[in-house]
Amino acid sequence: MGSGHVHPAPLKTSCLGRLDARAKILAFLPAILAVNLVPQGHLVAVGAVAAVFAFLMAMCGRDAFGVLRRAIWFAPFVLFVVVTLPFAAAGSEAFGVNLGFGRLVATDEGLRQAGAVAMKAGTSILGVLLLSGTTEAPDLFKGLRALGLPKAFVAILSMVYRYLFEIGDELSRLRRAAAARGFQMRDLRAVPRMGTMVAALFVRSVVRSEKIHHAMAARGYDGEVRVLGHTHFGKREAAFMAIFYVVTSSLAALAIYA
Repeated sequence: MGSGHVHPAPLKTSCLGRLDARAKILAFLPAILAVNLVPQGHLVAVGAVAAVFAFLMAMCGRDAFGVLRRAIWFAPFVLFVVVTLPFAAAGSEAFGVNLGFGRLVATDEGLRQAGAVAMKAGTSILGVLLLSGTTEAPDLFKGLRALGLPKAFVAILSMVYRYLFEIGDELSRLRRAAAARGFQMRDLRAVPRMGTMVAALFVRSVVRSEKIHHAMAARGYDGEVRVLGHTHFGKREAAFMAIFYVVTSSLAALAIYA
């Protein structure tokens, strides 16, 4: 994963960042899965998990604000679902919106579902940001491999991660070249040129991927993700997992049965 293609983990030097990746994977990912399996009638449990995630994020210091800004990449998808779901679900009418050519009706059930989606998505995004903000990608892949995930699966994940940066580099070069030649996306007449740029991006990405593959093979790449730093699963990691599970399950239970 060389050549500087590593998404930064601003919180790596925090108390959570110094933990072995396996402890964070085994703590955060099951919690995120549980959040999305919680029935709609027990959303207070989702709030309890969100509170734990928020507390852990606050423990990481002021750099956590930079990590939270990454949530803007997820916001459009969540916002689209939350806005459209009230008008798509069946149920009793809550309110209507006249569009001139028709009328959209939002239902009570749709509003409840939209609220549930917003809570679950927000909590899940917070957990993912906490994991990615405290763990660099090579460490994350190494932790997944150490937990017994198939070698081919981890290799595919690492390659997808790597090639996202490669495609981004090629796109930046194309945009700079187009701007240097006076290209501007002003009206529909520029659409054919955009199609040409997309085709060029595809060709360049394929060529560059072949070069990277040959370079990695020449250096003896065998599918394993290797990093220079080494961590081990010790007492700190075990204590963190125990405290996380006890606190999260206790808060969720209190929120449900209070």
